[in-house]
Amino acid sequence: MTPIHRFWSATGVILLSLSFAAVAAPRASAQQALDDSLLVSKERAMWEALKSRDTVAFVSLMGGGVVDIDASGTRRTSPATTARFATGCQTPSYAMSDVHVVHDGTLAIVTSKIVLDQTSWGQRAPSPLYVMTVYSRRASTWSPVAHSETPAAHY
Repeated sequence: MTPIHRFWSATGVILLSLSFAAVAAPRASAQQALDDSLLVSKERAMWEALKSRDTVAFVSLMGGGVVDIDASGTRRTSPATTARFATGCQTPSYAMSDVHVVHDGTLAIVTSKIVLDQTSWGQRAPSPLYVMTVYSRRASTWSPVAHSETPAAHY
């Protein structure tokens, strides 16, 4: 093979590779947009279940085994503790804003700002909160593995 043939052969391989990458990128981007929409919907559904004190829905969405961090400390949840939390809180209203989703391999991190009117076991919850839920993709579903709520600083 002459040098010019090698050049055109290599150029063809590169162009073919780039065309496959261009086709795959929108597909990945479309899948990520679907995942983002699903994850944000899950977050909203969790807050709605908490607001309505629907323990079955809240446990179904949050599951058990989630590492949870809030003003009271760090703990690993179980379905029973998750249900107890849902029944111990009164959340007449909340508003979610500044929602962002970041992907890292099989993990997705959903962050948001929550302004809420909430009382937990007789104590007023801080508001607003910066909230982060980390999801792991297992097979074709996203499951929460960690959750954190941090009161916003008032400077």
